Amino acid sequence: MLFNLLKNGMESMVNLPDEQRILTVGNRMSKDGREIEVFVIDQGGGIERGNTDRLFEPLFTTKVEGIGMGLTICRCIVESHDGKLSFSAVGKQGSKFQFTLPMVTC
Repeated sequence: MLFNLLKNGMESMVNLPDEQRILTVGNRMSKDGREIEVFVIDQGGGIERGNTDRLFEPLFTTKVEGIGMGLTICRCIVESHDGKLSFSAVGKQGSKFQFTLPMVTC
């Protein structure tokens, strides 16, 4: 699942000069310690506003060779573990995909 988000981020920057291809991956724990958030931020072309509501729909894609199942599957996996996957724009062109999962104590 994380691999898909990383791959999407890298693909979104393929037309940028090497020095501008910055992919940031990180995590943080919620203030109450009940959730962990993992995020992937790219500096790619961004997502058109008209497409942001459709990103997680099955068979929706903005890629020429895409089938539109990657983000749908990612969201299903995260939600099956009581988590949440979301998107937000970063700056004028970048994208941030993040997912939160509940912390489990053993």
